[in-house]
Amino acid sequence: MACLTRRAQKDLEELPDAMKTKVLAVVARLDAAPSSGWKLKGKLQGTRSINVGRSHRILYSVTERGVIVKTIRPRRDVYR
Repeated sequence: MACLTRRAQKDLEELPDAMKTKVLAVVARLDAAPSSGWKLKGKLQGTRSINVGRSHRILYSVTERGVIVKTIRPRRDVYR
């Protein structure tokens, strides 16, 4: 499974149970297809973003060791 940073782990713990299961399903899919998200530009270059439902996004990066999930936040806050 993908590696979660401390920030991502804390974000995951704060989510409701229904959203947690969706997030974990998306993270499991990232292991199989790490390039499925969008490449970000600007100060977030090197990071990718993927949707979790309509309201949340997962920011992650792909390294030689695998996928590293950086944060899981609501869409309105994730890119700040």
